[in-house]
Amino acid sequence: GTDSEGQRFIRVTGDFGPRSSLRHSLGKGLKIDRGRYRLSFKIRGTAGQSVSFELADSVDFSVSEGPSIIARMETIPLTEQWQEHSLEFEVSEPPKDQTFLRFQLPREVNGTFDLASPQLKMMP
Repeated sequence: GTDSEGQRFIRVTGDFGPRSSLRHSLGKGLKIDRGRYRLSFKIRGTAGQSVSFELADSVDFSVSEGPSIIARMETIPLTEQWQEHSLEFEVSEPPKDQTFLRFQLPREVNGTFDLASPQLKMMP
């Protein structure tokens, strides 16, 4: 979608099940190297609910060994207005695969979640 200011965003809406999530690639084939990074994004959604996210090196979270988690933010409250969030983290071991952002959506509720402007930048 596009909001009133022309900002593009991804929307997930409806009945969120026990394991609903939004997976987003930060760039086709994007692999990150050692270094310090800053991840920023804007989110909004159904007030009173919250999401968490992981930056990981695989889209397949169902395999037994699972992805390597690069960075994680546990509980982010949702509001009806856009909120900007950022996280700085260090990568000491380059991930073996492409890098994905995964948001865990609220459990067993009906709601809306919007994601805009996800950016990953290497810090100087």
